[in-house]
Amino acid sequence: MAKRAVGTPSKFKPNKAPNIYALHEGTVLHRVHPAKYGAAQFNDTAAGNARFSPIRNARGNIIPTIYAAQTFAGAVMETAFHDVPLAGALKTKPKADLETLASSEIKIQAALVLADLSVRGLSKLGLEKNDLIETDKGAYAMTRSFAEHLHASHPDIQGLSWVSRKDDTNRAFVLFGDRIRAHAISALADSTKSLVSNDDTYKQILDLADEIDVKIV
Repeated sequence: MAKRAVGTPSKFKPNKAPNIYALHEGTVLHRVHPAKYGAAQFNDTAAGNARFSPIRNARGNIIPTIYAAQTFAGAVMETAFHDVPLAGALKTKPKADLETLASSEIKIQAALVLADLSVRGLSKLGLEKNDLIETDKGAYAMTRSFAEHLHASHPDIQGLSWVSRKDDTNRAFVLFGDRIRAHAISALADSTKSLVSNDDTYKQILDLADEIDVKIV
């Protein structure tokens, strides 16, 4: 029987193979990312502090990753608005925090196989959302250890998919760059736009902020 990797959730069943979520060829995903990076550019550095990145392979090397969501709103909620509280009398987001970000669209050019971390997928692994997806930043070392374990134990897995904590109408994705061949992901032409400087995009930001009662300051 497989042993539970150090740092993974205590209820995790490592002997169970994850359910699969297929990203089909032709699927378009949405991203929000630092404007200095390309739309389809993987993060191959140790910078950042996200739920499933940065992560390392069994040799200790950084696994390049890219985050995306099914819609523009999902991508914004998972990134630009990720740290905005879900509840509270006064919720604000500094406009300055948005000025360095861009939105982009990427297209899946070859089908990808992802581990499904939806409720059913988590149940297969002995877990619930609050064990992995709904944890706060204090648990990110554990959630990244879990991602590293799945990467090491299942060489066919090319990334992870889960229901967004901040937008449960959306799936979020992290893709493993070391398992995705060149040109399997491409940026849609002219899709990269500043969150603030582009009028149409900023209007979408303001509309979304209004939906969740957040004031841009």
